[in-house]
Amino acid sequence: MFSGDLIFYPLQGAGIVNAQEVHEFQGEAQKYFKVFIPLSKLEILIPHHKAAELGIRPLSTLDVLDRSRARFFDPSLPLPADPAQRRNLLQAKLTTGALTDEVELIRDLVCADKDTIRFSRHDRYMLQTACRMLISELMVAEDISYEFARQIVEEDIEIRVSGDERYYYRYV
Repeated sequence: MFSGDLIFYPLQGAGIVNAQEVHEFQGEAQKYFKVFIPLSKLEILIPHHKAAELGIRPLSTLDVLDRSRARFFDPSLPLPADPAQRRNLLQAKLTTGALTDEVELIRDLVCADKDTIRFSRHDRYMLQTACRMLISELMVAEDISYEFARQIVEEDIEIRVSGDERYYYRYV
Protein backbone atom coordinates (compact mmCIF):
# COMPACT_ATOMS: atom_id res chain seq x y z
CA MET A 1 0.00 0.00 0.00
CA PHE A 2 1.14 3.48 -0.85
CA SER A 3 -0.07 7.00 -0.17
CA GLY A 4 -3.23 7.69 -2.12
CA ASP A 5 -4.25 4.01 -2.36
CA LEU A 6 -7.90 3.25 -1.73
CA ILE A 7 -8.46 0.37 0.68
CA PHE A 8 -11.21 -1.43 2.53
CA TYR A 9 -10.88 -2.19 6.24
CA PRO A 10 -13.45 -4.73 7.49
CA LEU A 11 -15.94 -3.29 9.98
CA GLN A 12 -14.45 0.19 9.45
CA GLY A 13 -15.15 0.83 5.78
CA ALA A 14 -13.39 2.25 2.78
CA GLY A 15 -10.37 4.41 3.36
CA ILE A 16 -7.56 6.34 1.78
CA VAL A 17 -3.93 5.70 2.72
CA ASN A 18 -2.55 9.14 3.56
CA ALA A 19 0.96 8.19 4.56
CA GLN A 20 3.32 5.57 5.91
CA GLU A 21 4.83 6.47 9.24
CA VAL A 22 7.25 4.94 11.69
CA HIS A 23 6.31 5.00 15.38
CA GLU A 24 7.93 3.48 18.38
CA PHE A 25 5.88 0.75 20.06
CA GLN A 26 7.20 -1.16 23.07
CA GLY A 27 10.68 0.08 22.37
CA GLU A 28 10.66 -0.96 18.70
CA ALA A 29 10.28 1.16 15.60
CA GLN A 30 7.30 -0.09 13.58
CA LYS A 31 5.79 0.95 10.26
CA TYR A 32 2.19 2.09 10.17
CA PHE A 33 -0.25 3.06 7.44
CA LYS A 34 -2.08 6.28 8.23
CA VAL A 35 -5.58 5.79 6.82
CA PHE A 36 -8.52 8.19 6.62
CA ILE A 37 -11.97 6.55 6.76
CA PRO A 38 -14.41 9.06 5.17
CA LEU A 39 -17.60 7.40 6.45
CA SER A 40 -16.66 7.93 10.09
CA LYS A 41 -14.31 10.86 9.43
CA LEU A 42 -11.69 8.93 11.35
CA GLU A 43 -7.93 8.76 10.86
CA ILE A 44 -6.36 5.53 12.06
CA LEU A 45 -2.93 3.95 12.18
CA ILE A 46 -2.71 0.36 10.96
CA PRO A 47 0.41 -1.65 11.76
CA HIS A 48 2.12 -2.54 8.50
CA HIS A 49 2.75 -6.15 9.57
CA LYS A 50 -0.91 -6.72 10.54
CA ALA A 51 -2.64 -5.29 7.45
CA ALA A 52 -3.25 -8.68 5.80
CA GLU A 53 -4.26 -10.29 9.09
CA LEU A 54 -6.85 -7.54 9.64
CA GLY A 55 -8.38 -8.30 6.23
CA ILE A 56 -7.40 -5.02 4.64
CA ARG A 57 -7.74 -5.23 0.88
CA PRO A 58 -7.67 -2.88 -2.10
CA LEU A 59 -10.96 -1.11 -2.72
CA SER A 60 -13.21 -2.89 -5.21
CA THR A 61 -13.23 -1.64 -8.77
CA LEU A 62 -16.44 -0.35 -10.35
CA ASP A 63 -16.65 -3.56 -12.38
CA VAL A 64 -16.45 -5.70 -9.23
CA LEU A 65 -19.08 -3.50 -7.56
CA ASP A 66 -21.41 -3.98 -10.54
CA ARG A 67 -20.93 -7.77 -10.50
CA SER A 68 -21.61 -7.84 -6.77
CA ARG A 69 -24.73 -5.77 -7.28
CA ALA A 70 -25.94 -8.35 -9.81
CA ARG A 71 -25.15 -11.09 -7.29
CA PHE A 72 -27.52 -9.38 -4.87
CA PHE A 73 -30.34 -10.46 -7.18
CA ASP A 74 -29.23 -14.12 -7.28
CA PRO A 75 -31.33 -16.60 -5.30
CA SER A 76 -30.86 -16.15 -1.57
CA LEU A 77 -29.43 -18.83 0.67
CA PRO A 78 -31.37 -20.04 3.72
CA LEU A 79 -30.09 -18.85 7.06
CA PRO A 80 -29.87 -21.15 10.09
CA ALA A 81 -32.98 -20.99 12.27
CA ASP A 82 -30.83 -21.34 15.38
CA PRO A 83 -29.85 -17.81 16.51
CA ALA A 84 -26.38 -18.85 17.72
CA GLN A 85 -25.52 -20.56 14.43
CA ARG A 86 -26.91 -17.62 12.47
CA ARG A 87 -24.89 -15.17 14.56
CA ASN A 88 -21.66 -17.10 13.95
CA LEU A 89 -22.33 -17.34 10.21
CA LEU A 90 -23.16 -13.64 9.84
CA GLN A 91 -20.22 -12.54 11.98
CA ALA A 92 -17.82 -14.71 9.99
CA LYS A 93 -19.08 -13.28 6.69
CA LEU A 94 -18.88 -9.70 7.88
CA THR A 95 -15.37 -9.92 9.31
CA THR A 96 -13.87 -11.32 6.09
CA GLY A 97 -14.29 -7.90 4.53
CA ALA A 98 -15.02 -9.54 1.17
CA LEU A 99 -17.50 -7.56 -0.89
CA THR A 100 -19.32 -10.71 -1.99
CA ASP A 101 -19.81 -11.74 1.64
CA GLU A 102 -21.27 -8.34 2.51
CA VAL A 103 -23.66 -8.41 -0.44
CA GLU A 104 -24.72 -12.00 0.29
CA LEU A 105 -25.26 -11.17 3.95
CA ILE A 106 -27.56 -8.27 3.04
CA ARG A 107 -29.38 -10.35 0.42
CA ASP A 108 -29.89 -13.34 2.68
CA LEU A 109 -31.12 -11.25 5.61
CA VAL A 110 -33.59 -9.17 3.60
CA CYS A 111 -34.91 -12.31 1.89
CA ALA A 112 -35.06 -14.48 5.01
CA ASP A 113 -38.37 -16.14 5.70
CA LYS A 114 -39.79 -13.98 8.48
CA ASP A 115 -42.21 -16.77 9.43
CA THR A 116 -39.47 -19.26 10.33
CA ILE A 117 -36.73 -16.88 11.51
CA ARG A 118 -37.32 -14.37 14.24
CA PHE A 119 -34.72 -11.65 13.82
CA SER A 120 -32.69 -10.78 16.87
CA ARG A 121 -31.15 -7.43 17.66
CA HIS A 122 -27.84 -8.90 16.49
CA ASP A 123 -29.32 -9.83 13.08
CA ARG A 124 -30.53 -6.26 12.59
CA TYR A 125 -27.15 -4.93 13.70
CA MET A 126 -25.37 -7.21 11.19
CA LEU A 127 -27.67 -5.98 8.41
CA GLN A 128 -27.06 -2.33 9.33
CA THR A 129 -23.31 -2.88 9.53
CA ALA A 130 -23.13 -4.69 6.19
CA CYS A 131 -25.18 -1.91 4.56
CA ARG A 132 -22.92 0.72 6.11
CA MET A 133 -19.81 -1.07 4.79
CA LEU A 134 -21.30 -1.36 1.30
CA ILE A 135 -22.31 2.31 1.34
CA SER A 136 -18.79 3.23 2.42
CA GLU A 137 -17.25 1.28 -0.44
CA LEU A 138 -19.67 2.79 -2.97
CA MET A 139 -18.94 6.31 -1.68
CA VAL A 140 -15.20 6.07 -2.13
CA ALA A 141 -15.07 3.87 -5.25
CA GLU A 142 -17.63 5.89 -7.19
CA ASP A 143 -16.74 9.22 -5.56
CA ILE A 144 -20.34 9.92 -4.57
CA SER A 145 -21.98 11.32 -1.47
CA TYR A 146 -23.10 9.24 1.48
CA GLU A 147 -26.74 10.07 0.73
CA PHE A 148 -26.51 8.96 -2.89
CA ALA A 149 -24.71 5.71 -1.97
CA ARG A 150 -27.30 5.02 0.73
CA GLN A 151 -30.09 5.66 -1.76
CA ILE A 152 -28.58 3.11 -4.20
CA VAL A 153 -28.39 0.43 -1.50
CA GLU A 154 -31.89 1.16 -0.17
CA GLU A 155 -33.44 1.09 -3.65
CA ASP A 156 -31.82 -2.27 -4.41
CA ILE A 157 -33.14 -3.66 -1.13
CA GLU A 158 -36.65 -2.36 -1.92
CA ILE A 159 -36.54 -3.96 -5.38
CA ARG A 160 -35.30 -7.24 -3.93
CA VAL A 161 -37.91 -7.31 -1.17
CA SER A 162 -40.71 -6.44 -3.61
CA GLY A 163 -39.96 -9.63 -5.52
CA ASP A 164 -40.59 -7.87 -8.83
CA GLU A 165 -38.22 -9.80 -11.09
CA ARG A 166 -38.62 -7.28 -13.93
CA TYR A 167 -36.04 -5.13 -12.15
CA TYR A 168 -33.54 -7.92 -11.51
CA TYR A 169 -32.36 -8.10 -15.08
CA ARG A 170 -31.18 -4.56 -15.35
CA TYR A 171 -28.26 -5.54 -13.10
CA VAL A 172 -27.36 -8.88 -14.66
